[in-house]
Amino acid sequence: CPSSYCPLLLAIAPLPGQYYNYNGVFFCDITASPLRCDFPDSTTKCTRGADARHMLLYVGAVPFMLLFVIIIVAVVLLIYSVLKQERRMDRYRREGMPLNRSMTTQTTSQGIYYIGVFRLAWVPCNVYVIVEFYQGGIPNSLVTIHYTTMPSQGGMQ
Repeated sequence: CPSSYCPLLLAIAPLPGQYYNYNGVFFCDITASPLRCDFPDSTTKCTRGADARHMLLYVGAVPFMLLFVIIIVAVVLLIYSVLKQERRMDRYRREGMPLNRSMTTQTTSQGIYYIGVFRLAWVPCNVYVIVEFYQGGIPNSLVTIHYTTMPSQGGMQ
């Protein structure tokens, strides 16, 4: 799926189930209406988005986890490619000279930094989804942190 179509498809997916509703803070989100009606202990019947908690996981958490795995695999493949290139260069080294794996070491550290920054930039978003999934409502402080740090997801990377 081209990168511009995936977010669009993830945004459209909740529409048929009427999952976009007021989340009790100050905007609409993937949540059931009335609030918390889709929790197991609720006696209130949902009028919209009866299975919104699961849809939130499908479009909020699952794509992130998939992207995180893809990034890890890509970094590992990049490190392996650099190592393979350095091994090919070993045939040109003189007798008695030590192996030089500086590019592999440098690529590994940069890959670890990239994965760490990616994970760090998305922590508020993941906490937001988990809190909304388990509690049904989101504290204003978490909303503020989430939407303040959201631009850093692109800027940090």
